[in-house]
This record gives sequence, structure tokens and C-alpha cells, in this order.
Amino acid sequence: MHTATTHTTLRVTGMSCGHCEGRVVKALQAIPGVASATASASGASARVAHAGEVSVQTLVDAVQGAGYAAEFGAAGGEDGDADPEPPRPAPGPDPPGPVAPASSGSEIRLRISGMTCAACVRNVESALAAVPGVESATVSLVLESARVHAAAGVEVTEAQLLAAVAGAGYTASPVAAQLRPDGDLPPLEQRALEATSLGAIAWCLAVGAATMVGSLPLMPHAHHGDLLDRAMASAADGLAGAVPRLWQIDAFVLRWVLFALCTSVVLFPARRFFAAALHAALRRSTDMNTLVALGIGAAWAMCAVATAWPQVFADQGLPAQVWYDAVPWVPGFVLLGRWLEGRARAGTRQGLDALVRLQPRTAVRLGPDGESEVPVADLLPGDRVRVAAGAQIPCDGRVVEGQSAVDESMMTGESLPVARGAGDRVLGGTAVVDGSLVVQATALGETSALAAIIAATETAMLSKPALQRAADRAAGLFTPFVIGAALLAAFAWLALDPHHAWGKALVVAVSVVIVACPCAMGLAVPTAVMVATGAAARRGLLIRSGVALEQAGHMTAVVFDKTGTLTTGKPHVERQWWWGGDASGGWAAVRAVVRHSTHPLSQALGRHLEGQATVDEPEATDVHAVAGKGIEATVRGVRWRIGALPWIAQAAAPELQQADVRAGLAEAEALPGALVFVAAGGFVVGCAQLTDTLRPSAATALQRLRAMGVLTLLASGDRQASVQPVAKALGVDKAASELSPEHKVEWVSDLRADGHVVAVVGDGTNDAPALAAADVAFAIGDGSAVAAGQADFALLRPDLGAVPDAIGLARATDRILRQNLLWAFGYNALAMPLAAGILYPWTHSLPSPMLASAAMALSSVCVVANSLRLRAWRGQQFPTT
Repeated sequence: MHTATTHTTLRVTGMSCGHCEGRVVKALQAIPGVASATASASGASARVAHAGEVSVQTLVDAVQGAGYAAEFGAAGGEDGDADPEPPRPAPGPDPPGPVAPASSGSEIRLRISGMTCAACVRNVESALAAVPGVESATVSLVLESARVHAAAGVEVTEAQLLAAVAGAGYTASPVAAQLRPDGDLPPLEQRALEATSLGAIAWCLAVGAATMVGSLPLMPHAHHGDLLDRAMASAADGLAGAVPRLWQIDAFVLRWVLFALCTSVVLFPARRFFAAALHAALRRSTDMNTLVALGIGAAWAMCAVATAWPQVFADQGLPAQVWYDAVPWVPGFVLLGRWLEGRARAGTRQGLDALVRLQPRTAVRLGPDGESEVPVADLLPGDRVRVAAGAQIPCDGRVVEGQSAVDESMMTGESLPVARGAGDRVLGGTAVVDGSLVVQATALGETSALAAIIAATETAMLSKPALQRAADRAAGLFTPFVIGAALLAAFAWLALDPHHAWGKALVVAVSVVIVACPCAMGLAVPTAVMVATGAAARRGLLIRSGVALEQAGHMTAVVFDKTGTLTTGKPHVERQWWWGGDASGGWAAVRAVVRHSTHPLSQALGRHLEGQATVDEPEATDVHAVAGKGIEATVRGVRWRIGALPWIAQAAAPELQQADVRAGLAEAEALPGALVFVAAGGFVVGCAQLTDTLRPSAATALQRLRAMGVLTLLASGDRQASVQPVAKALGVDKAASELSPEHKVEWVSDLRADGHVVAVVGDGTNDAPALAAADVAFAIGDGSAVAAGQADFALLRPDLGAVPDAIGLARATDRILRQNLLWAFGYNALAMPLAAGILYPWTHSLPSPMLASAAMALSSVCVVANSLRLRAWRGQQFPTT
């Protein structure tokens, strides 16, 4: 039977290299029903061949889960041919800093208030996705934000999105930019107070205390029942002597006064629950507010019955006082819990807020008329700004005057100030410690490294690991399940004693509805991911997705590139050989050729030879660079080749050279380090040996990885004589030399086939294919360069100790989120049967709705508080196993 194949094109933004393409392809191919997938960073697109039952939204979700923005582009017909990949532009010079990727559609960010659980997130996402032109919407409960992607050519306005959110029963406001001019975000504490006023909490708790005391005269005097009943009976005996007038009030009057107090709670502080539940019901949906509203509504109805016909409950052996307590205490505890939760959740994003606040509001601009203080938003590329001691640098740029130590700790995690002077690059948000600098702006606002780091951190916080997606699915079904369980428990009590148990059945039903807590399930994973990404960002480790953090927690093997990763990437010439006659003229020709090269070894050779330059320097023409091999050009009518020996040998066979040249080649081949050979007119005429130094952090980092049980490997394209000394010095478990980029990919694939979760650490220069083939990719570099890339983990300073730090943080986060999920599901699994009265045969009492509401409020606070333990992370402190 022929299965229809659909070809779908997605517009994907955020890809910048081969590694990004690999991650997108890997995410798409993991979907059951996908036959093949390709991705193009330059074309900002992905092409997927898949079965017809695989929806476009499933493809979009997979790409977003990998950390990239995606939207539907076009679809082919059955068995249609794939659209050709857009042509790649010719390579050009790297931009001076991170540039926001161009988007084929538009992205709108919103702040959302009023969400309380995972069901709320689902409701908001559904409402936003239903707006015409919206391709995808991602909502975060913890960040209280939404990111909406609109299709290209379709106008989606903020007003449409705000109306959709309002129609779903929530409040939204636009966020104009990642970095606002004031460099700040509204604190979650403030929004928590706005959404849940302390006045409403105080009202509920005051009425609760009043009803608890006022209902004591209505209680039976028998000292039996549960612990609360016995405590209340003892309190009644004590107050009867202390406040005898309370017992002199007519019971009829007292009941109606208590009922009036309870009704005031329903009409005012608790009204928000009924409004939200009504909104959900009109959308044929349910959420946390549904459960609270049902519990309060049922308690108030029973309160009315207890007021008008008190004998009804007395005949059931159930004091009417239980309903007077429940009506105010339930909303009071819920609101108090939400307020505490809001304050705790504010702490989970402190790392992100700290980054946002690094952006200064004003700058001192130098102009023809002297210095003037202007808003940072008014600066333009090329402007010069003066930064005094103690002030923050307002933009990315280059120092043109002055010298100072610069505190980069908040951007790169480097604890000690770094010396910066004329010609050095500096990052916006870093602080001048002493002296003053004049900086020429190169990148501002959303194109700056700081903005890119903040955007990547927030994207990681918005991404949803597999555990969170599973928890969200469970939470989405939880509210209907709770309502069904409450009804089942009530029917069970009625079945046991149809004539005398209906009062207990009501108490059980209300308690089950109130004690259940979907909030804890919705907060279990995102709070841990948010705290971890924020803590990592403060230490110079940029995590680009929660999925990567989840993968890193299970990492078993790390593959390191050598040059620029384990070494500093700053080679220098150790020795030179020249066998071609005029050495001075020969090296002058080499100098002319390598000026056109961007390869680190050629550039290092060029810097070494610049000191020998003369006034009459030759010019190189017809220059041609061959990736991974070398560069060739014509100088004074002679064709020169400079690069690796195998490539050189194609034009000048070493075995045909004179004996002294062959001896010199053999001597050079035996030496460590990299060798750059020179050929002219078909003969090998020279060679240079270049060596690089190990990073100071390399040995300690690899030792820590081995202590964590992680396999360490070295994969390099360099010669064995260059690789083996490094491998021996660092004690790597396995090393391979002379590997092409394709062979590195095979090496990584073989490790994965053996069951390893593999990470590749590189500088991105020539290891993009291996980075793309890995489960987790680490990029090492300076803050601006790394911010522009799309590695899973970016080391904002060249300290390899961040690699074991990342694994330690990932493992700690994995433990925390599993503890959170265990608590969230375990709490509900235990609390609901207890609220249903499963212990009644032994205790002869039922948990009151008041206690149920207190337990529910504390459950979500416990989850957030547990996640906040990750804020203490400082690196090198978590257990190694």
C-alpha cells in the first residue's frame, strides 16, 4: 500500500552554522513519521519529508524544542519534489558582533498575568495560536511571558493578541524590546502584589479567624473527632469562660452573622476565582481556578444550608462550623500561597534580571561641541562615548583612548578585572574599574552581545524539556480527573450509608477538590530550568535551551578539539627552514601570500615575518585559498603554495627533492607542533614549525571530568607528533590525529552508537560538523563571538572548567526537577486519598476543607523553594557522581 508523503518547508530563524543545521535536522528526524529532513542556515529554512498524519505544528514544536524559532513556510503535494535549497552567499568577513537574525515573519513578546497552573499556559497558548496569521506561540508560567511568531506577509497586531489573551480570561501587555531603555523589567514581586493584593488576603484570613471563633458556641461539647476538632473543643471551653457574652448570643443570630461574613468573602476576595472559572467554562476548559471555585462555591452553599437548616448537619453528626471555616480559609490560603509563590518565583529569574540591569540608561557622548549626556537609545554605531571609573560601558565597541581594568564578571564570569586599552574590544554592560576609556560604538541595543546573551537565556527558560512536556500534558488532564475523583469519593461514601453519610460525602468532595494542586506540576520543571540558566549566565556559561541542559545531565563522553580549544589558539613560530636559495626574498614572498589568509597558522606566520618587512615588498596576485589545505598565489611570476605537506606534494613531490631537503623534511616531521610548508615553482623550499600552549584550565578540567566518570577524548586534524604530547600531558582517555571534519563526525557517531551521550567542545573554527553531530555542543570563545553562535552551551570566557561545571549543574538540575516532579505527583497521589477519608476507619475523622486548602497552598511553594536551592551554584561544588 502506498503511503502518501508530504514535503513541508519551515522557515527557521536563529541558525548560524552547520551545528545549528544539524540540531534542527536531528530534532525533526526524531519525530515518528519523518522520512528525511534538511536545514539551511543561510536560507533560514528546513525541508521535511513526512507522513501525512504528522502535523505542521508537530514539526514547529520540534524545532522550537531545539532552541530555534520556526514557522510554516509552504507545503508540497504527495510525493512532491523538494524545493531546491536557496543558494549560499559567498563567504565574507565576520560581523563585529552578534547580529539579530533576519526573520521571514515577525515575533511579538507579551507579558501575561493571571496564570496559575499548566492548564492556564495551555489556555493562553491555544488562544494565541487561534489568532489568524499566528504560526506558533510559546508561553512560560514562570516567566509570565509569551513569544508569538507570525507568518511572513500576514499582519498580526499586538491588539489582536491582547484581545485573544483577554478573551481567555488573562491580562497581557506588550514588551517592546529585549532591552528596554530603562534597562529594567517589572519585578515579579510587584506583579504578584498587583494580582493578589495583601488586602484580599488579610480580608479572608480575618474573616476566617472571626468565623472560627464565632462558630465555637455552635460546636458540640464532645471532645472527640480529629485533632482539629479536639483543639477547637478545648478552645471553646477556654473562651466560654473568658468571653461568656459570645455564648449568650442567640444561635440563630450568630449563624446569620457568620453567613454574612462568609458571603462577603465570596462576593469580594474570592470573586476572582469564579470569574476565571467562568471564562474557562465558556471556553469548555478547566484550570486551577475551576477547582478553587468549585470548592468555595460548594462550601458557601453548605454554609447557607447550615445557616437556614442547622439540624440537617447535626443529624449527620457533622458540626455546621466546618462550612463557616471553609468559606474564608480556602480562598485565604490559596491567595496567600500564590503570593508566597510569586515572591519565590521572583527569585528564580534573578539571574536574568541581573543581566537586564547591566544596561545603563545614559551615556556620555563625545561630539564636536564637547561631552553631552544622552539616553543610550540615542547612540548610533560610530559614536564615541566616555566611560568614567565605576561606570558601565553602554555599548559594544573598541577602545580608542585610555587604559583601564574592566570588570567583566557579570558577562563572562571572570572574577578578576581584565586590562583593556586602545584597540581592545569591550562589551556593553561591563564596568570600568579605574581610569577612564573612550569607546567607539560598534553594536548597540538588540545587536549587542548583552542583548544576545539575554535573548538566549530567556529562550532557554522558555524551552520545554521532555520532562516538562510530559508534566504539562498530565497537568492539562488533571483538573477533570480531580473533579471525577471528588465525585467518585462522594458516591463511595453515599454507597456505604445512603441515609446518613451524605454530609460526610460533601465534606470529602470539597476537600478532594481543594487539596489537589496542578500548580506544583506546572512549576516543577520550569522553575528548576530557570534558576539553573540564570545561575549559569552569572558565571559566564550560556545555556541555550532546557533540552540541552537535560541532555548534559546524562553526558558520558566529551570530545575536545585541540587547536583553540585545549590550546590557546595563539600559535607562534618556533623554527624555520629554508632550502630555496635567497631566504630573505623567499620569506618576503611568503609574507605577501599569507597576508591574504584567515587561517590561524598562516596569520601567526605572517605576524612572525612582519618584523622582517622591507620598503620594497612584493605583491601577491591570483590568490586562491583551499579550505583545510592552504593558500596559493603568484608572486613575481612564480606560483607559490603554502600549507599542509600532502597538498604541497601535489605540486612539488618531496621525494624528488635534493637529499638535504628530504633530510630537513624528515627532521621537521619528527618535531611536535604544526608544520606549514612552502613550495615555489614546483619545489619545496621552506617550512615553519609553530607551537601552541595549553590553556591553563585544561588539565584541571579534564581531571574533574574523569572524576565525574566522563570519558575524555581528543579529536584533531593535526599530525600525530603534535597531538600525542597534548594527549599525554592532559591524560585523555583516547586521542586521534589527522582526522578530517568528516572523520570527526564518524568518530562522534560511533561513540553515540556505543550508547554514549556525547558532547563536543570546540571553538567553531573548523569543527562545526562534529558539533552538529553531538548530543550537546560547547563553544568556547569571548562573550561577543559566542553570543552570535548557536551552541547548546557557550563558554563566555576561555575557561574549560566551565565544561565540568555545566555537567555538574545539569546533574544537579536533573535531581532537583525530579525531586520536584516526585513531590508534585506524590503530594497529589497521597493528599487526594487522605482528603477522601481513606483513614476514616482508623481515625474516625475527616480532614477539613480548611486544612486541605492550607496543604494545597504550601505544595507549590515547596516546589519553587526546592528549585531555588540551585541559586547557590558557583561551580565546582556539586557531587561528581
